[in-house]
Amino acid sequence: MHRHFLVHTGDDVTRVELIGDIDVTLRPDAGHALGTALTAGRPVVLDLRRVDFLDSSGIGYLLQFRRACDEVQLPCTLEHVPPQVHLVLDTLGLRDYLLGGTTGDAPLASPG
Repeated sequence: MHRHFLVHTGDDVTRVELIGDIDVTLRPDAGHALGTALTAGRPVVLDLRRVDFLDSSGIGYLLQFRRACDEVQLPCTLEHVPPQVHLVLDTLGLRDYLLGGTTGDAPLASPG
């Protein structure tokens, strides 16, 4: 089975590598990765360099990771964000919240 969320726990951070098509079919994988990352108790880095496709469920996973980290006061940052994901985040008004790395309230996304 191909893993779409690889979790690497290091001394300083927990790196979650997202791979391939990130869509609704990956809900169980996303939940497992989130649980593993939070249990480690280290800042979380979501590495998107190997993402080929990200649908609305994928954006939901990114928000879920960020909000869960906010709840336990862990930094959560995105790295190596592909241009097409930057565009979606900009369109939804989520760029600063998801790429900023600080804790805080999520903005309300306005319909485009």
